[in-house]
Amino acid sequence: MLTAKVKDLPPAIQWGAIAAVLGFVISLSSTSSSSSNGITTSCNHFDIAAVVFGLVAIGCGAVGITKLQTLESKGLPGGLIAAAIVLGVVHLLRGFGVILAPC
Repeated sequence: MLTAKVKDLPPAIQWGAIAAVLGFVISLSSTSSSSSNGITTSCNHFDIAAVVFGLVAIGCGAVGITKLQTLESKGLPGGLIAAAIVLGVVHLLRGFGVILAPC
């Protein structure tokens, strides 16, 4: 039975997984809001770190898909690739303030 070890994975898959995790840990954000008569009329949120980590995770996941065909074991690498891409999309949405925004 062949099993994949993390150290044996292509660097793109490793970096994609790391970027997917770091996107939840590191934040560099800006929030602006305006109010009229005590009522918030508009609110904008942007997190550049989430956008960057999201793009890195998606990019590394895409490269990892091409490397997946050369690996003997596809279970762990395939799961890490899928997780990196999905979490990359979550980070992009979070970075642009579409989901999980403070306002």
